Amino acid sequence: MPQIPKTELHWTEGHRYFTIESRIEGESLNNALPRLTQQDLAHIGQQSGQYLLHLKTILFHIQQGSTDDGSTTSVYVPFTFGHSELHEGNVMMKDGSFAGRIG
Repeated sequence: MPQIPKTELHWTEGHRYFTIESRIEGESLNNALPRLTQQDLAHIGQQSGQYLLHLKTILFHIQQGSTDDGSTTSVYVPFTFGHSELHEGNVMMKDGSFAGRIG
């Protein structure tokens, strides 16, 4: 399975949330496009689709507000994109295969 970037640092400023993630080695699909065949593109498309399906299986633990007795409640929610664009500029590939998604 392609790499899911590790969150190295995260913070909030007001209502905005920021993250810095680990680097995914490789090159953008945009840079590699001139060298790829239709078969290469189909393979990378299939791999990126499998990756997106895998992300939907990841659950995040979220603590919600406190109850009357001071305890907190917890829920697990599925991964969702901050923005769901998937295009050649944010698809990373290495050695002819999908390596991950940035952005």
